[in-house]
Amino acid sequence: MSAILLALLCLYPFALKVLVAAIALSPVAHALSDGSPPGKLIDIGGHRLHLHCEGQGEGTVIFESGLGGNSLDWVLVRPKVAAFARACSYDRAGYGWSDIGPEPRDAARIAAELHRLLMRAQLPAPYILVGHSFGGFSIRLFAARRPSIVAGLVLVDAAHEEQFRARDEAGLRTPAAPTGRRFFIANHQRIPDSLPGSVKSLARRLALAPKSVSALYSELGSLRLSASQVSFFARPPKVPVILLVRDTILREPSVDDSSDDSGSSEEGSILEGGRQARGGEALWLELQRRLSKTMPAGSLQVIPGSGHHIHLDRPQAVVEAIKRLLSMHPPRIDAPPVSKSPKAEAR
Repeated sequence: MSAILLALLCLYPFALKVLVAAIALSPVAHALSDGSPPGKLIDIGGHRLHLHCEGQGEGTVIFESGLGGNSLDWVLVRPKVAAFARACSYDRAGYGWSDIGPEPRDAARIAAELHRLLMRAQLPAPYILVGHSFGGFSIRLFAARRPSIVAGLVLVDAAHEEQFRARDEAGLRTPAAPTGRRFFIANHQRIPDSLPGSVKSLARRLALAPKSVSALYSELGSLRLSASQVSFFARPPKVPVILLVRDTILREPSVDDSSDDSGSSEEGSILEGGRQARGGEALWLELQRRLSKTMPAGSLQVIPGSGHHIHLDRPQAVVEAIKRLLSMHPPRIDAPPVSKSPKAEAR
């Protein structure tokens, strides 16, 4: 992306329109035209993961998507971050342009695969990890296991390890029933309206690909396992952590939503749906506050006018959080980690 375009992003209020124009000059344009990956496919031992990096600034920022998401989720954030840091988004196994990976698709496996990807790509540490929703689980596990190479975390409306138990105790639905999973998957195959139109069609094709649906169903089936892994192994990091939380006045599906109301009367369904929504939103905010208090250097910010996809609804909020972390912890650029055999790295 040229310096002129980056200047326009800062000077004009119509940043989204300018960004769409900038996309036409980026590797994403090639993906839109012929379906080729905008980044590189990197073999991590048995399967390849797609990694898309931009920028040459000091500091390496890694973006981790939520359930059903892929590297395109960060199309409104990554180019802006690339103006002052190295910004990298990737596709977890099965999503986007990445190959299908081994089962189960739980947070511990995902964190281990991300570490192998960063080693194979020889990206210099330390890393600022940015995780949306379910992606918060894997980056917290990554930071707990490898604290020496993590400079900070940005949790973007991230999942909480106690959310399932808390919802059960509050009488709120959880994604346990097969019908609930089908409803949940259908919601996560919806393409956010905030995505630029030119990217939407590609995102839809990728989301509906059989391997993406399979990966989503596998991750959903391992949600409680992933939550328990975070509970037991994700020690609060000593590095700065910024929690960005959705505006709970708004309402859209997230990792805490679950099943449908098929079989209920229309009036009863509306009343129950309203109760579930209000209770779910209040609990979500409370869990985010609890999580922030467990972090020695944690801070919480509710983003007005945002839904669950803060990085698409209010991308500048994510960019500013990353800038804050870089200013609090100026990056030291280490030599890239030495690549290990995948067999040598335990999950």
